[in-house]
Amino acid sequence: HQAVRQDSGPASTETRLQMLLARVAQNRVAFPLNAVTRIEEFPAESIERAGLREVLQYRGGIMPLIRVSHCLGLTPQDSPSGLLQLVVCDLAGTQSGLVIDEIEDIVEETVNIASIAAGPCLAGSLVAAGRVADLIDLTK
Repeated sequence: HQAVRQDSGPASTETRLQMLLARVAQNRVAFPLNAVTRIEEFPAESIERAGLREVLQYRGGIMPLIRVSHCLGLTPQDSPSGLLQLVVCDLAGTQSGLVIDEIEDIVEETVNIASIAAGPCLAGSLVAAGRVADLIDLTK
């Protein structure tokens, strides 16, 4: 895996990064494309619970769900269609579904990752496709 964390000071270097851009609440987020396994869509009523976690029956198993809006401290938006948009990633050896509001684009750009955004699941902020996005850290 390519390291994506960098300082925003003068020593900052540019990184070529393939990203999946998405919207979560009013924020724009980016996922490193090399960590994304699939993009899926499921009816919201498919969500079940296992202990305190939201889960989904997925490909013969149980996939934990992570609401990116909660991770970022944002108020989630209800989908008018009743469908969940999921970015399926391999997190610590487990397939997990990251719930987002909407897929925007897939881009490959040279970016500078700045440590402006703070949060437990953020690697930093960057400009992708001409707009600021928060880079989701899939190692946490």
